[in-house]
Amino acid sequence: MTPSQNGSPQLVYGVYARTASPMVTAGGTNFLLVQAGEATVFQLNYNSDVANRSGAASVMVWKLAEFG
Repeated sequence: MTPSQNGSPQLVYGVYARTASPMVTAGGTNFLLVQAGEATVFQLNYNSDVANRSGAASVMVWKLAEFG
């Protein structure tokens, strides 16, 4: 799973897993901070060559205080 912001993939924050068979579950976790001064497009991209797949992601959004 690779996050991207405004069409720019953030590969360093991706979570990657390879399984030996198509009936195996893979999981992972990561976090990233996104600075957005205006409206932005955020996507999670998932690639697989398996015809039947499912996935889930939890996303939390916090507005951080600005000082200065």
